[in-house]
Amino acid sequence: MNTEITALPFVAIDAAGGSIESHWQPQRTGDYAADCATGRDYAARFAAIGNPILLPWIVRSMPRGDDFSGVEIGFLTAIGENCK
Repeated sequence: MNTEITALPFVAIDAAGGSIESHWQPQRTGDYAADCATGRDYAARFAAIGNPILLPWIVRSMPRGDDFSGVEIGFLTAIGENCK
């Protein structure tokens, strides 16, 4: 398994087997601005590993509806800003 991926702060690892449990399990504070900043930080860390194939797995693991938070908005906005 790619240790760069498992080292990402939003990737949840199964403690028993060491496999990826979720590609998106971020830390949330409930403070929208702080969570957006966290999402942007996560996007920068994701971009630094240079593995765009992981992006669909991350998005697929993100919540939908009312559970979509500032972390997801910050992450996706930062990713979108880097699309050219």
